[in-house]
Formats: sequence, structure tokens, C-alpha cells
Amino acid sequence: MTFGLGTKLGAVDLPIDLGLVLPQLAGCAWHSNFFATQATTTDANGRGLVAFPIRSNPAWAGLEIYAQALLLDPSLVPYATNPRVLSIE
Repeated sequence: MTFGLGTKLGAVDLPIDLGLVLPQLAGCAWHSNFFATQATTTDANGRGLVAFPIRSNPAWAGLEIYAQALLLDPSLVPYATNPRVLSIE
């Protein structure tokens, strides 16, 4: 799971086509700029849990965090999830 704080990866505007890096993912868009990354595993149903605690700070109100995951199935075939935008209130 990756968390990003913007819509750029260095000088590159996001989203980018993951097929540029992994040909099997051509057409899948990547939206997160890798501010933080955390690995996890999933259960037999494909569900996983990523805890990412954020301390309370009023200065962060309205901050948007972009989240997306890159998955490998048991045969090492890669998949990308849809992105999510999380907002701190």
C-alpha cells in the first residue's frame, strides 16, 4: 500500500500508466507519489489491513492523502487497485 501527498512523482504528472514499468499492467493508472509505503499480506478472500496512524494536528485539516496498492497473487501476477483519496478532517 502506498500513500502519497500530491499528484506528481518527481517531475512527472500523475497518474502514469503502470505498463511503462510492468508491461502486464498496461492500461492501469498509478496515482500515488510514494510518500509512504507499507507492505502487508491478504487473507484467502484478498482482504488485507494496513494501519497508518496519524497523530492529531489541526494544521493537517483538509490534507488529502492518495492511497493505492500494488498486489501480487500467489503466481506472482501483479495487480493494481483503484486509487482512493483520503481527507483529514
